[in-house]
Amino acid sequence: MIRVMVCDDLQDICDFLSEKINSQPDMEVVCTASCEQESIELAKKHKPDIILMDIQMDEYNSGVNATEKIMAALPKTKIIMLTIHRTDDLIVNSYIAGAVDYVLKDSPPEMIYNSIRSVYESSEFLGRTIANAVYHHMKSTTDLEPSINYMINHLSKLTPVEIEIVKLLYCKKNRREIAKEKGLSENTVKQHIWHILRKLDFDSTSEMTAFLRKLNIIEYL
Repeated sequence: MIRVMVCDDLQDICDFLSEKINSQPDMEVVCTASCEQESIELAKKHKPDIILMDIQMDEYNSGVNATEKIMAALPKTKIIMLTIHRTDDLIVNSYIAGAVDYVLKDSPPEMIYNSIRSVYESSEFLGRTIANAVYHHMKSTTDLEPSINYMINHLSKLTPVEIEIVKLLYCKKNRREIAKEKGLSENTVKQHIWHILRKLDFDSTSEMTAFLRKLNIIEYL
């Protein structure tokens, strides 16, 4: 039986994944965690075979940080990053921290099952997504920059609340600070950020804010 731990700060995602994984005859979810510290503590307590780790929980890079600390304490545990992101930098950072595979949250359940089984069965498994990202990260690339007009058109799709959150992210506010300033829950802020990234076609908040700085258009929002 493959013992799995699920780490995500959205309870609905933990519940959904737990239900799906527990439906498999060779897998069981032994615990779930919602933040970096809890992930580390519960991993040490339950010693799962596989951990599905959200890159962004209580902080932007908390999943990567948790992965590094868990791997230092439990080198035999294998960690699969579970996220909405595709950027090579995030994948490479996960690999450096000790992760061995990387699955998107909107992947079909079968893809997640396959990743869990492949990682569990191979002592030297490195997921194709991470392997490709590491390869491409080592090569120099030139990104084609969308026009300012293109970005302004995309920004027009945002709601007033989403615009305010973009401005706060631009000012380097984290989810907790944004939630407090806007009187929202952290889960609500996370959902808003997810919608913003989808509408603007970015993979991470850091990528989005860096691009906005390059275009120097935040003052017009």
